Amino acid sequence: MAKKYVLNAAVMTSTGTYKYEIIDDKTAQAWFAANPDWISMIGYPEAIQALKTLCGISVPLNRVSVDFEDGDEALVFRLSHRVDPGRKGKLGIDYQIQNHEFGILRFIAA
Repeated sequence: MAKKYVLNAAVMTSTGTYKYEIIDDKTAQAWFAANPDWISMIGYPEAIQALKTLCGISVPLNRVSVDFEDGDEALVFRLSHRVDPGRKGKLGIDYQIQNHEFGILRFIAA
């Protein structure tokens, strides 16, 4: 059975074919409502707080890696641009909310 994840980066952890599409905040909220059994891979407390503000959802902190399998899908919450590595985890919730992007990452085939 395909798994659903929540990530803070659009990472391709397994060799294969992926599809990534940008979605808006309302579509992200609908994704959470339609997929109650998702697994958090969010590793930053600020991202968790921003997701709570944007989507009204509590996301557990879970700084681990994922290995995608055929059919797996992830809701990606990430910054819309790169930041200096020293600023990661120190940007503030408002900064995350004002500079975020949602996307859906699908692993199509190995």
